[in-house]
Amino acid sequence: GGSSEAGTPRSQAQAVERRFRLSTRGTATAEQMVEVVKKHVPPEVRVQLLKAMSGCMVQLSEPFALPCALEDGSGLQVFVEPASVEFFTEQARRRSAAIQQYMWDPVTKQWFDYDFVKGERSRVRAASNFFPLWAELGTVDDALDAARALVLSPLWAQRCGVPATMLRTRLQWDFPVGWPPVQWVLVHGLRATHARVLAEGRELPTDINLDEQARGLARRWLYANLAGFQRTGRMFEKYDVRYAGFTGTGGEYTPQDGFGWTNGVALDFLAMYGSELSFSDYQAWLRNFPDFPPMSPLED
Repeated sequence: GGSSEAGTPRSQAQAVERRFRLSTRGTATAEQMVEVVKKHVPPEVRVQLLKAMSGCMVQLSEPFALPCALEDGSGLQVFVEPASVEFFTEQARRRSAAIQQYMWDPVTKQWFDYDFVKGERSRVRAASNFFPLWAELGTVDDALDAARALVLSPLWAQRCGVPATMLRTRLQWDFPVGWPPVQWVLVHGLRATHARVLAEGRELPTDINLDEQARGLARRWLYANLAGFQRTGRMFEKYDVRYAGFTGTGGEYTPQDGFGWTNGVALDFLAMYGSELSFSDYQAWLRNFPDFPPMSPLED
């Protein structure tokens, strides 16, 4: 789905400069991409990468201790490989500790990327700075502080979702582009924090309603999706968080329609909050956008 210019050095540099993930799209071989990364990717430990790795290690440990059906028909037996459980659990613990040691900023209450060459944290305020909420890293107090920092940040103040960063670079992983997986991680991060507070037998904070904040982000993201579908009959790979139902732009290829993760995130949010949403509520939300086109036949 990329453009004809996707293989040029300039497009490759753009692809890796501020992307949340890397791929070999636009390069002839993986080896060529490695060279592009060496030249253009900052020597940073990305917080969203380590967060994902930590969460994956926890999940990888679980199948080794799950019941499984034996082929001889003898019923369910507990299948345990202690060495594997211990290995992946330890890997998760070490990654979690590293994230907390190097990336957690006790002043701004978030986890920044860490530059291991310079020995310092990045100062870029990114949505990924709050991804560890989903992986349940740090203490519950850390998580509550980070949740407060998130909902008080300019990232949260956008009308149609949360952008990847507030940097204005015209690249697709910066302002004003919002990505479905980013919304999903943040919504589930706030829900996980809510659950952690209750699991510790503590009272929920009075200055921030974690469930309501998660519901609010899911609502405005779903309504932005619906507005785009009304306007065009399509779902987009990414959205402009400033306007109702417009695709995000920037990057090294033409914005894509479809779209797998957009549809998946929308379905998940609808499963959680669909019963609390209505078309009349959507119409009320649209009044924040007086320039939005007239209602389509979907209204009927």
